[in-house]
Amino acid sequence: MFRYTQTSNMSNDFVYNYYQKKCQDIFIQCIKKARELVPDEWERLSWLSETDIVEKVWKETVHPIFFYWINNRLMKAIQTKDLDVLEKESRQVGRFLYISLIKTGFYPESIIIDLDDRGELRFPGHPIYISLGEGYQNRSIELGIENESFHLRVGIEVISISMEDLLDTTKSINSPILKRKISIADNKIELDCDDPIVRYHIDNELYQIIKGHSLTVKEDDFPPLTPITLSDVWYYEKALDLVKEYWASMYTEIIGHIRLLVPLKTTALGGMTTSYFLGGIFLSHRAPDLFWTVENFIHEASHSRLDQLFEIDDIYLNEEEERYYSPWRMDLRPIKGIVHGLYVFIRVAQWYERLEIHIQSEEVRLRKAEVLLQIEEAIQVLQTHGKFTDLGEVLLKEMEDEYLRLQQMVPTG
Repeated sequence: MFRYTQTSNMSNDFVYNYYQKKCQDIFIQCIKKARELVPDEWERLSWLSETDIVEKVWKETVHPIFFYWINNRLMKAIQTKDLDVLEKESRQVGRFLYISLIKTGFYPESIIIDLDDRGELRFPGHPIYISLGEGYQNRSIELGIENESFHLRVGIEVISISMEDLLDTTKSINSPILKRKISIADNKIELDCDDPIVRYHIDNELYQIIKGHSLTVKEDDFPPLTPITLSDVWYYEKALDLVKEYWASMYTEIIGHIRLLVPLKTTALGGMTTSYFLGGIFLSHRAPDLFWTVENFIHEASHSRLDQLFEIDDIYLNEEEERYYSPWRMDLRPIKGIVHGLYVFIRVAQWYERLEIHIQSEEVRLRKAEVLLQIEEAIQVLQTHGKFTDLGEVLLKEMEDEYLRLQQMVPTG
């Protein structure tokens, strides 16, 4: 029987697939509306209106940076009818879709894309990017294909890149203008603090999100971990290897839907996921504390997993302004926050249950006991004050049953 508290291999997960289809439909509608509002710019992207094209490339295109762009840039510009922004965003479509189109055998004649403020063109989800550097910042390029080469036209200048060099991610890079991103977990998860959307989010939005939860946080409390060193890569690989060794199904779920990890040099937050960056994790860099890092990776990945379910169903019926005690926060929290806390800490307790079998550690034993006490308190709050949809009732019952099982110290496979 399907249980949402159980891990998923994500390959044929109906909740995740439903969410993906919903995002795909939103994107197609946004493209149609953008063409109505700014026809001159978006008409050049008319092939996007072909639903089958979007469906073919969607799996390759799925990435939290792409989701952010749809929700926080494209949709907002359409809703406010900001024609200047829509004209500008038409020159961002290519960095999300172009590589996927080529991989699936669809070759647009050419596409105009804006380089970022570093003179770079990063393709979210693709490990190789173009770096033209000094003198090319914020320039528009026309990208096309001819004779097995990509041609970048910048003004009157034409730069050629071998298709194989840009697309074959298994080969060494031979071009001075191509760079490789850093990734972990068999290249499933990008370690990236340098994408322009990620940098914008850190510099302009992260503080606004966190300051509501902390009276002491400051705007400059979230510096990204840059540069990311080989030692940092090994550290995060080791953290995920622990999950893979002791909880293989959780590892499979993580690499099945987490696509981006943004490490931050901060203690102002442990980690963060948001529904508009779904599939991305912002995480405090706490090397060499592996136990902390693994717990918080599982914690944030589970937030992302539950957000998928919230895209399908409201789960709770309480008013948003209602606030109640949460064992994980100093401030009172809405029911949604307590549901999220309970869900992710059920999974944290499942992790420590598995770890305790293999590692005899007082730290592990005490942490599991602490988490179970917090879970008990959260269940009591939700039983007393929560009002749930039918699906929400099922989810709460699952979590109550799992708490009782965990208390009995019965390990599972």
